[in-house]
Amino acid sequence: MFKMFKKKKTDEVVELTKERLIFHNLNDTSDEILTKLATHIINEEPVIANLESLDIEGANKAIAFLSGVVYAIDGEIKNIHEKIFLFGHKELYEDGSIDEFIENL
Repeated sequence: MFKMFKKKKTDEVVELTKERLIFHNLNDTSDEILTKLATHIINEEPVIANLESLDIEGANKAIAFLSGVVYAIDGEIKNIHEKIFLFGHKELYEDGSIDEFIENL
């Protein structure tokens, strides 16, 4: 009985997180775009950034900037794929539901 309630709570957290997830395929690293993504992260909206379309310099700029934002909020970065990253608050990862969601992508 208790497992059922716990499972439901985890499913609920996954659903709430999925609704708030921001997926962004970065084609350029303008200050406007990076600042917009930073605002999402600061507002506790996790961001999945796909950097596959960027050259090395652009990818490094995006990772450096967004890593600084995540550091400032005491958050965490998760490498989902070679050039795809999840940026978010530390609380996002605490219950393991986001890891489960990522595995099912």
